[in-house]
Amino acid sequence: MVPYYDGVYLSCFHVCVLYLCSSVDDLASFR
Repeated sequence: MVPYYDGVYLSCFHVCVLYLCSSVDDLASFR
């Protein structure tokens, strides 16, 4: 159960990082 939970947590974290990176790119394109 722990490895599965860790996998889900890492997946969510990865998605959040990608979302933040895309948001930063969008903000940079505005300037």
